[in-house]
Amino acid sequence: MKIIIPSAGKTGVVSVGIRQPRIADLRKAPDLTEISGIRKNEFLRLLLEDPEVLKKITHYDRDYLFLIAISVVTLNVIKFGYDCPVCKKRVIEQIAIGTLQPVFLKKEENLTKKITINKQKYTIKVLTAYEEELALEYASEDDDTFNDRLEDAKVCLSIGLPITLENISKVLNTDLMLYYVVDFFNKCMFHGTMLEKECRCSCGVQKKVIVKIDGSMLSSEISVLMERYVSISSKIDYMSFLELTIPEYNTMITAMEQ
Repeated sequence: MKIIIPSAGKTGVVSVGIRQPRIADLRKAPDLTEISGIRKNEFLRLLLEDPEVLKKITHYDRDYLFLIAISVVTLNVIKFGYDCPVCKKRVIEQIAIGTLQPVFLKKEENLTKKITINKQKYTIKVLTAYEEELALEYASEDDDTFNDRLEDAKVCLSIGLPITLENISKVLNTDLMLYYVVDFFNKCMFHGTMLEKECRCSCGVQKKVIVKIDGSMLSSEISVLMERYVSISSKIDYMSFLELTIPEYNTMITAMEQ
């Protein structure tokens, strides 16, 4: 299927081809990287007609595509939990993805911006999905300083510099304002689907909760998949079972229960 992405052609890509996840794709989930951004890229590489498109589309586009793929697996519902700020009770909620409207970039919005900080000129940009992956790989080389290394790498890539020790040193010696500007610009250029819901705890306290589109949303236990196969093994062989899409599997189960 073709999906129009929310960056609205500003990356040179208007739409991407992506297939529905199959049982075989879920079977690979335990082997994917645990780091969220990399995990999302790895899963989409299994589904995209042209995985190289991750080098062009933004990380927001990637999250949008990942959410669409996950929605098929989760039957269009994202479950989440939060702690009530007053009574501290754990509240379990869910969001129906179909009720949310995606945000598309407007005609006048651009993915790059020229700025001057202390007489130094920069052109900053929103990172592609692949560039974010490079930053995460660099950060993961040292768990103790992961967040700092990730921030340094993102700033480096955001001003058009590849991640090298020399370039990292260069951004570390720039005005700190550059870090704030890069972060602010990136947040202002949000596009895609915001997972948010006005929730109410049993104690009566309301809270707007924003759920991050995280790679951990893709989870699959081999034992569960095998249980699914056993339930229909009299009707289908294992290799054919792996090739089923989730809607096909659900249709088969429904038909067998009638």
